Amino acid sequence: MTIVTFYPIAFLCTSGFIKHEWSLKDEPIDDEKLIASIVCSMTTGNKKVNSFNNPRGKKDLEMKFICTAKAELYFAERKDKMRERVTTMSIGIFIGVSTATLALLIKTNLFSI
Repeated sequence: MTIVTFYPIAFLCTSGFIKHEWSLKDEPIDDEKLIASIVCSMTTGNKKVNSFNNPRGKKDLEMKFICTAKAELYFAERKDKMRERVTTMSIGIFIGVSTATLALLIKTNLFSI
């Protein structure tokens, strides 16, 4: 695994969608490259990744990431948009089928007279 694999997690941390345990202890880390290095080192067990030194050189599988209110709001908005789209499509399909059926009924009744 390369460090590039961990940049999406680092981006989510720096943009405020998720919090990592390092920002909860002391001051927040806003450097995307540093966060990616920390996560890469803790996941792979490398002792040094870029500017981060992991003295133990052990894999730390107990990294904790917490979903923030910004992420919850994002997911709630996405859910609402999807619900609106499904409702709009359902209404459109219903109106289309009803119109076609009504037109067919009118056409058959006019020609049968």
